[in-house]
Amino acid sequence: NSRKQYQDNLQHVVRHFFKSIEANKHWSKASEMGILSIPVIEDWAERDFNAHIVPLKTRQRYNWWLVFHLQLAGISAFPIDYPTVPRGQSRIRLMFHAANTEEQVETLASAICSWAAEMIEIEEGAEGAKKMPKAAHQVYALMAANA
Repeated sequence: NSRKQYQDNLQHVVRHFFKSIEANKHWSKASEMGILSIPVIEDWAERDFNAHIVPLKTRQRYNWWLVFHLQLAGISAFPIDYPTVPRGQSRIRLMFHAANTEEQVETLASAICSWAAEMIEIEEGAEGAKKMPKAAHQVYALMAANA
């Protein structure tokens, strides 16, 4: 009985994540611009089962920048790069578990979309390709200070 309860809650938090991220005002534009992609998000509401491991893709050079942003927001995130995945297909694997709360899932969706909003602003700006997000600046400055 408790196993069924955990399974049900796991499905609930994954569905809540999809619902939360789709409801964010930055998601559609970031997705249309190719800044973010969640290949398994399509038709999530119609599926009986959604996997607890969700791939989050972004542009190749942006993968680490998103990881930095999530880590600075207090979210444990690690990039999955070549040779684990084919070259050019880096991603972050979001792993949900039965003890996740709706609040944690909403925090994750919000952090992802706040990063996406910053990237939209950078890309639409005059110096788009030359700019880095704030989290990347912070991490690179820390690395330089400790070198």
